[in-house]
Amino acid sequence: MMLTLSCAACAGHQDAKAYAEMRDDDLCASYRHDSSQQDLVRAEIDKRGLIPSYDWGRVSRGDVGYGMGRCAVLAAWHKPETMVGGGSIEIWTFEDDRIVRFQNGSVRSTTDFR
Repeated sequence: MMLTLSCAACAGHQDAKAYAEMRDDDLCASYRHDSSQQDLVRAEIDKRGLIPSYDWGRVSRGDVGYGMGRCAVLAAWHKPETMVGGGSIEIWTFEDDRIVRFQNGSVRSTTDFR
């Protein structure tokens, strides 16, 4: 007898229910991480209204720019290596020498040292 398990935190193929149960940040980061499931992930992100329609072009190209929100940055790049700050100012650093500065939840600047 074969037993199949599914969980929201597991990598690999997931169903729509698993994505529906994810926290917002994990869901957004999984867009780039799990390319085989991008349609399901995007459907759930759109259902929650986490990324405005006008940012999807940049997200799909892996671009981050002024005014984008946290979810769009997570979907475009991935989870940052470090997150410093909180409240109105946050700075995220990524392992590939990129930095994003947020003010009130929106990107105010990016730096790319690659």
